[in-house]
Amino acid sequence: MPKLYYWIHGAIFGILVILAIQSPAVGGEGDTIMHFFWAQHVWTDSGALFNSWAKPFFTLFASPFAYFGFTGIKIFNILCGVLSSLFATLYAARKGWQALWLIPIVAFLSPAFSSYLNSGLTEPFAALCLILCLYFLDLGKKNKKYLIAAYSLVSFLPFCRGEAQVLIPVFLVYGLLNKQFRYLPLILVGSIVYGFFGSFYHQGDWLWFYQKAYVAGASVYGKGDWTHYFKRMGIMMGAIYFLLILAGSIISIYWLFKKKDWWRQDFLLLFGSAWGFFSAHSMVWALGLYASAGLERVLLMVFPLFWLMALLPFQLFWSKLKAKQGYAILGLIAILGILNLFTDSRAEPYRKTAWDLGPYQTFLHNQVYPFLKERYPDLESRHLVNDLPYLAMLSGHNPLNIKEQSNWQRVQKDIWQQMHRSSIYIWDSHNVPFYTGLNEEKIREIDWLTLIKSWEMGGRKYILLEANERYPFPDAPKN
Repeated sequence: MPKLYYWIHGAIFGILVILAIQSPAVGGEGDTIMHFFWAQHVWTDSGALFNSWAKPFFTLFASPFAYFGFTGIKIFNILCGVLSSLFATLYAARKGWQALWLIPIVAFLSPAFSSYLNSGLTEPFAALCLILCLYFLDLGKKNKKYLIAAYSLVSFLPFCRGEAQVLIPVFLVYGLLNKQFRYLPLILVGSIVYGFFGSFYHQGDWLWFYQKAYVAGASVYGKGDWTHYFKRMGIMMGAIYFLLILAGSIISIYWLFKKKDWWRQDFLLLFGSAWGFFSAHSMVWALGLYASAGLERVLLMVFPLFWLMALLPFQLFWSKLKAKQGYAILGLIAILGILNLFTDSRAEPYRKTAWDLGPYQTFLHNQVYPFLKERYPDLESRHLVNDLPYLAMLSGHNPLNIKEQSNWQRVQKDIWQQMHRSSIYIWDSHNVPFYTGLNEEKIREIDWLTLIKSWEMGGRKYILLEANERYPFPDAPKN
């Protein structure tokens, strides 16, 4: 593959990093920030490496970047996103496919992908791990040592994203069909490694990851229709790029009958993995299972596979074109992507999420936090009761360290070991009632708390409270 592809991806990385450094965005309100806290918490508590919700394989690799703050973890995810595009391009080049420029075009001119890179979310890292699995499997056709890397990495996919478990059977079938029997036991490596080391933090439980992840049952978010993710894909990718993916999927099915080994090679890995993953999420959301939230970002893990399928239509006619004609077509596709990115109103939320704070975060940053800082000059050293991750980041509190911060669930359960009269209480109408049932009326009925100030913005309310002389609990020792 020409070195120019490396230079182009390097330039994309540099541009995105500069924008990330200049941007105050954190990619959302909840999970993106909490994944950052878990990755950063590794430096003070090694047990953070073995939390199933935090996605331990992601936490391991993200922690060196998170050490340098939230900008660090954004740079980590940008690196993962750019490398995902690069290795997808390398994979296609090994196949001898044409129009390789299409991959970075689809990856970085579609509305959603770049947006989610500017965050602390785990999906970009999972996408990189998945495309590396495919790349190593392809290298393994000539050098069997790469098969060790491929199947070992497959074993860690569930520790990047829990739902990646649905991809394990695809790789098992691939190994069986291609007679790679001796390497298939390596798919257990990740579970053995994390089971063993994690057992020291989970009371000897080797199956801690599978038993302490999401609880099966009815979704707390409800459910939706079967076409939910199909509709969102058209917006996330942009109409023109999604049409290319659909066309490539149809061609992939057609090649089942035309290419000898297509069915047990790329069809299984690309079509089977991408659309199988897509179908599994559609079913879970439609039936309201496993606490599914219908989150579109979960699809990012298989985006590199969709980019590769977008290449397939070009394999039918590219060799018949002159170089100038081919580049003109790719240029036109790039221009259409840019127009869609900046003219489609449905793409606007991605731009805002990627490069700016959300409206509620802006309000916390401009109104709530300055008041807290003025009223409490020693804010960082005070214990905080709060369920707003972004406010915790502003105030310098680690929500994973109960010596620094507790959530309102601890208040509800009367767990006071870390609280004292100088604790600061921030109640919000978005999180606290949902998780604890403590609405504003109940908060005002707590006679040992005094309301200091309240704010309202966009239908949400924030209330600052302090303990008064009726505080009924013994003070915890200050740390």
